[in-house]
Amino acid sequence: MHTFKLFVCVFTGIAVASPNCDTYKDCTSCAAATTWTGNHCRWCPKTNDCHAEGSPFNKCSEEEQITNKDSCPRPVEQVHIAFAGRNENGDSNGVTVSWATAKETETSIVKYGLSKTSLTSTVSGFQKQYLEEGNYHHFALVPNLKAGTVYYYQCGDDKVGFSEVFSFVSAKSSDPEFGNFKLSIFGDWGYSKNGNAIPTRKALEKIKNEVDFIWHVGDIGYADDAFLHDATSFEYENVYNGYMQWISNISESKPYMVAPGNHEAECHSPVCLAESKLRNSLNNFTAFNTRWHMPFESSNASSNMWYSFNYGLAHFIVINSETDFTDAPEEGLGPILPSGSFGAKGAFLEWLENDLKQAQKERTLRPWIFAGGHRPVYSDSAHTALQNAVEDLFHEYGVDLYFCGHEHSYTRTYPVYKKKVQSTYEKPDRTAYVVVGGAGCDEMTPEGPDGYNTSAEWIVTHDHHYGTGVLEVVNASAVKWTYILSDDLSVKDQFWLTK
Repeated sequence: MHTFKLFVCVFTGIAVASPNCDTYKDCTSCAAATTWTGNHCRWCPKTNDCHAEGSPFNKCSEEEQITNKDSCPRPVEQVHIAFAGRNENGDSNGVTVSWATAKETETSIVKYGLSKTSLTSTVSGFQKQYLEEGNYHHFALVPNLKAGTVYYYQCGDDKVGFSEVFSFVSAKSSDPEFGNFKLSIFGDWGYSKNGNAIPTRKALEKIKNEVDFIWHVGDIGYADDAFLHDATSFEYENVYNGYMQWISNISESKPYMVAPGNHEAECHSPVCLAESKLRNSLNNFTAFNTRWHMPFESSNASSNMWYSFNYGLAHFIVINSETDFTDAPEEGLGPILPSGSFGAKGAFLEWLENDLKQAQKERTLRPWIFAGGHRPVYSDSAHTALQNAVEDLFHEYGVDLYFCGHEHSYTRTYPVYKKKVQSTYEKPDRTAYVVVGGAGCDEMTPEGPDGYNTSAEWIVTHDHHYGTGVLEVVNASAVKWTYILSDDLSVKDQFWLTK
């Protein structure tokens, strides 16, 4: 009898000290609490609720759950930077700092400087909201930066608070003194475990310090596929917010340049299509064009859907493979809701030719021209609509390489024009094409051969595993491309291109 009473007292004491996890209504309290078993409660940022370990009601995967209060969302989240502006020499000389807050703030401020403890310069920006009750997205241009220099910054608002202090290295100029540079290139990357994205996330964490910036060629996070895992809830914003925060320890220090893909077009879950508020707010690339502020103004483009920038010895062009040209796949509908018409008829391709003309004139400064977009021009077949739109321009102005995704695998071609192959990378006179769309997403399964037709004469190699690529501009006459498997960082493919 006495033993039983002692047990009840001890058990009751524990229960009082440790209430059920679902009683905690904020991340910090939840992640700091433990259950009577001694395990931490788990905060799910997708649904903003607290669960015990193993709870069947927890909609977050193990990787998404927060069990450390220091990892809880902060007033300023989803920080990412992108190149912005050009100086009189055409070199990129600024960055746009972007971030999100749960509520509207009085100001959108970036403090920056050359020392972590002395952020002596300040710029103000603006904020936008595309979905009622959704986050506010902030943008501020940090201009007139010295090339290849480490800067420190924080972003936020005096009342809401600021982010921690981050750092980045400003863009290298075309001066040969800056030497070579590297960037990570991939497309079609999802979010967390459901998105088959963990291997590449771990791989990027290991290589991020080796590259100068990221080039994500479309299909960013796969928020529109969230309903595949929960058809009855509105998960689009939860996944997009989760993805942006998930990559932030890369994107806050490495410029994260993006292209629009078909998965950026709209939210087409049953809930989105049923509710007019969601349907009207999440169509025609609205989330993409609000969350990502690319340097279209400084490249004389009329839309965030296409732009260019300069870095070191190279000119980079981001094309719109989705809309605004004849037979564009997302023009009109994307694929369910209204989509397209980001410029007057012909404006996109007119801009592309003018941009290439200017890049050709500046080839003594920047001998390399790289283009990127979401969809392939060449893969296991020639993709007629995009080929008709851009191939002649690529050939006329000497685009060296085109990078894309869309197909969830890797393919490298020889230099090719009008399906005529030049089987060498030594001073070719036509564009070579690289499909690097196997970063991992909800729709990718790398368990076995994917039935890809590799008989096309322009194909050099193909792979169906999770992977990303690194492009290294070595000097004015040589670049190196390396395709890296995400699971073990082994080199699966590599080639040199020379002038």
